[in-house]
Amino acid sequence: MVGGPESVRRQLDELLDATGADEIMVNTDCYDHADRVRSYEILAEVWKGA
Repeated sequence: MVGGPESVRRQLDELLDATGADEIMVNTDCYDHADRVRSYEILAEVWKGA
């Protein structure tokens, strides 16, 4: 999934609704470690507001 924090959050919610899954595994495809960590931090911040 690609997009800003709210867009990705919406896409993940749609995936959960469509599949009935109770967990999600996330893999961020970034070469730079700091960028990859930051992407996980952003996702965690957006998801916390659920």
